[in-house]
Amino acid sequence: MFDGMQSGQMFKIPISQKVISGMLLVNWSDGSTTKYDAVDMGVEWFRMSNDAFHDTYGFNFNPHEWPGLYEKCRSIVYP
Repeated sequence: MFDGMQSGQMFKIPISQKVISGMLLVNWSDGSTTKYDAVDMGVEWFRMSNDAFHDTYGFNFNPHEWPGLYEKCRSIVYP
């Protein structure tokens, strides 16, 4: 039976996201934080499906949540 763990590995679950000074910070259930460029993540979000984004990065993302980010990313992808 698969219990969500393989060879001693534990799942990390994204707990929260915030954008500070242009960086997207993702806090994980194991206490770690991953940093990404918020515009790069927004552009990636436009260029792939939600499922593909989640499969690639391990969390869902929506640039609408941060004022101006959606519009900035959209203008890069669709000039």
